[in-house]
Amino acid sequence: MGHSGATLLVGSCEPFSGKSALVMGLVQQLRDKGQSLRYGKPLATSIEQHTQGDALIDDDVRFVGEIFDLPPSALLPSLTSSTPEPTKQQLATGSLVAPEQALDQLRGVLGDGEGITLLEAAGSLNEGLLFGLSLPQLAHGLQAPVLLAHAWEDAGSVEPLLQAKALLGDQLLGVVLNNVEPDQITALRAELSPAMEALGLPLYGLLPRSPLLRSVTVGELVQRLRAEMLCCRERKDLLVETLSIGAMNVNSAMEVFRQQRNMAVVTGADRTDIQLAALEASTQCLILTGAGDPLPQLVSRAQELDVPLLKVEHDTLATVAVMTTTSAPGTRRAIRFRTRRSVTLPAPRACVVGWVSPRAVASSRTVSWKCSVRGMETPRMCLTCENPMMIAAAAVKPTRTEWDRKLTMKPRRPNPRTRCTTPTSSARSAAAEM
Repeated sequence: MGHSGATLLVGSCEPFSGKSALVMGLVQQLRDKGQSLRYGKPLATSIEQHTQGDALIDDDVRFVGEIFDLPPSALLPSLTSSTPEPTKQQLATGSLVAPEQALDQLRGVLGDGEGITLLEAAGSLNEGLLFGLSLPQLAHGLQAPVLLAHAWEDAGSVEPLLQAKALLGDQLLGVVLNNVEPDQITALRAELSPAMEALGLPLYGLLPRSPLLRSVTVGELVQRLRAEMLCCRERKDLLVETLSIGAMNVNSAMEVFRQQRNMAVVTGADRTDIQLAALEASTQCLILTGAGDPLPQLVSRAQELDVPLLKVEHDTLATVAVMTTTSAPGTRRAIRFRTRRSVTLPAPRACVVGWVSPRAVASSRTVSWKCSVRGMETPRMCLTCENPMMIAAAAVKPTRTEWDRKLTMKPRRPNPRTRCTTPTSSARSAAAEM
């Protein structure tokens, strides 16, 4: 390596696996021990913020620096970015950046700094190959250990890790499993850890699933959708955990809304009934789609409840597509749903799912890490989250509101008819019966 001290690479097999959360936990532990550290991303993936000077600082690096009050010298600039424009320019050359050339530039950035250097790789094992900055290329070129963050679903989640082991070889330090159901942590620690150790995949820790860590802020939604805020502009810091699509009748909508917490509701601008119903639930943000303006009564009610109203020109499906699959200009990071499982929209009920945002990890208070970063030792105990996240949760609306009572009133029995007429037989029929 071109500098004194240790370098630790943090990577993942798939995007949005929890690398930023893992980095923040490591930074917290290193700071508590008084260890000097630096943090950077050789390949920037998010550069929505304006860059000052010639230094290319990734937004995630800026964010971690702000949270932990790191000095500017501790934030390492990126060599390039995987955003559309640099990627297009490099592809136009018809050649790949040689790994030796990229590593020489990276060593120049690292310099002679001391302490621990945390380098976060791109989202997957293959991302960055065009620039010679993929995770395997960085690991072998720098001879640095790699700590993988990986989202756990079931036993099949181990297979991408085996592929990573084949590519990284002895440079793979271990794995931290993220997004684990809290009630499965004890069993997985006892059963999975020995099995993964036998496969050459040391398990350094388990991070529990948390809706808070999968949330985004209203401000991020405004930026992604390029939406107009109609009211409550000061509430951009509200956290949104789930997304509900209001495309059903009011009764079905209220049934779904009552089951969710801290949601963003996407519905048409002309669906005043759905909009009013959403305001009476635990709604953090109401997104109005299509042409037309909301009623003044709706805006007034939203202001009373401190619920931001967002207006976009797209239709409902296009708005959801922007939020889930695409990214804003100049960035590869997107506010997106988990794409491992297909998302369907059953009718007439709403579709409610969550998505990932690294910004929510700032709400995490303390993470206890049971491993040695300095010595890169084999872990003796698994990594656990000992302290709960401490954050002021948004006020939840009453479970039963006046709107609910109106919807659940027993129907009244209709009044019977006051006149009853009986059919009359013809004179011929009456005579025949006699």
